[in-house]
Amino acid sequence: MLPTRADASEDEGRHWIGYQTVIVDVASLVSAAGGLAFVPKIEGDSGASEGAPVVVLMGLGIMGYVFGGPIVHWTHERLGKGFLSLGFRIAGPLAGLGVGALIPTLVGPGDNLAGSLIGASAGAGLAMVLDATLLGFERAPKKTASRWQLAPMISTPTAKTPIFGLRGAWR
Repeated sequence: MLPTRADASEDEGRHWIGYQTVIVDVASLVSAAGGLAFVPKIEGDSGASEGAPVVVLMGLGIMGYVFGGPIVHWTHERLGKGFLSLGFRIAGPLAGLGVGALIPTLVGPGDNLAGSLIGASAGAGLAMVLDATLLGFERAPKKTASRWQLAPMISTPTAKTPIFGLRGAWR
């Protein structure tokens, strides 16, 4: 079915910011994968300093996943959507972890750890997709006419010499 003129006018006021959460998520995944790349090299070693890249990269990846999407929403002044994104990003992997742990039990004897990791990964992936699609749209800001703004300025870099002037901005 083709969109009518009324449908087109409703969508003109929205634009997609989900690409910003996707960029943050990809950077987080790359960081976490970079941390995993160090794991096989240090398994047999007892040196604590060699494990630092794993901890740092995995930590950045996990923190970027949990807080990156919400921060994108919060910087767009969307407080509620930011907390909803945070909820998706915490509840998604936890729900996937539970479902993944149950699947080997229901199917037959198996490794619950592998099922849990697969479930948590699927839950995290679903949370990222929901964030970028369901929460990734905002109303376009209304166009305002450009104008000059002038404001008085008083500055006291030192106690003896105050500076007076005008500060201008183009908006």
